[in-house]
Amino acid sequence: HSFIAQLDPDGKDLVRETKDIVDRVIGDLRHLSRTLNSEYLQRQSLRQWLSTELEILRKSGTYEVDFVVEGEEAEINPQRNLLLIRIFQEGLNNVLRHAAATAITVRVHFQEHLVTLILKDNGKGFDAASVRRGMGLDSMHHRAALIGASLNLSSLPGQGSTLTLDIPYDTEGHILQRYP
Repeated sequence: HSFIAQLDPDGKDLVRETKDIVDRVIGDLRHLSRTLNSEYLQRQSLRQWLSTELEILRKSGTYEVDFVVEGEEAEINPQRNLLLIRIFQEGLNNVLRHAAATAITVRVHFQEHLVTLILKDNGKGFDAASVRRGMGLDSMHHRAALIGASLNLSSLPGQGSTLTLDIPYDTEGHILQRYP
């Protein structure tokens, strides 16, 4: 923050106003993410949806965003895809609200019978062993259980956090269809 300290009062006001605008944009993004029509979400592939959401976040200029998809992309059953997106939205919302991060990395790895989604930030982190599970974290675990996924949240103070979601896609007959 030494750069801000060197600014004249008008410059400091401009920085504050810019920060307020960015905070509002992030709030609007959160709102938009939560209110998107479920049918719309079900028609989007995971990659398409993540790419769109992360591009909006990248354009805000507040975060450095890295998005990587590995493996042959496949379409997840629409209902499972919707729950997966909702889990990701909650995880991203937690990063935006609590992490004080400057960089966010999202990786999706498609394997033969497993999709792994990783959301990582470089924020302030926390002691994962002592965190109180609130409604958001409970909701994420509940949704993960509904789609037969495992959810792991790891973090250490000062080292950011990592949310890992492993989604087997052949359980209960929900075989992914390969994109042409």
